[in-house]
Amino acid sequence: MLLIKFFAKYGLILLFALLIAPLVNADEKTQRVKFEKGRTTAVIKASVVRSNDIRYLLGAKKGQFMTVHVSGSDSVAFQVYTSSGKDITASDFTKDWEGQLPEGGDTQILVFTDQYKSQAFTLEIGIR
Repeated sequence: MLLIKFFAKYGLILLFALLIAPLVNADEKTQRVKFEKGRTTAVIKASVVRSNDIRYLLGAKKGQFMTVHVSGSDSVAFQVYTSSGKDITASDFTKDWEGQLPEGGDTQILVFTDQYKSQAFTLEIGIR
């Protein structure tokens, strides 16, 4: 009887939470890039699947020069965004990029694939 009262009272809330939770995290995850003390390059090894992009954030100053390279699966690529969200990469499927940052703040690197099977990659980020 107590269990029935519980589900009558909280069942709809529980059902809503179970249906919405997968949608909240389905698109991407965000990770902060940390450089080892005295280093200007970070190397990240990970994997990505379609619809689960990985967004890397790194604090940078306007005018700094950044290089980004991804290797591994041919189907993995990235895009670089300024802190205001402007795409500064030259194409939609970038594997190598370098340039001077037009804005300071959290520069974003979005790593993605068009494959539903997990794709391993190595991301190299340099900043000076």
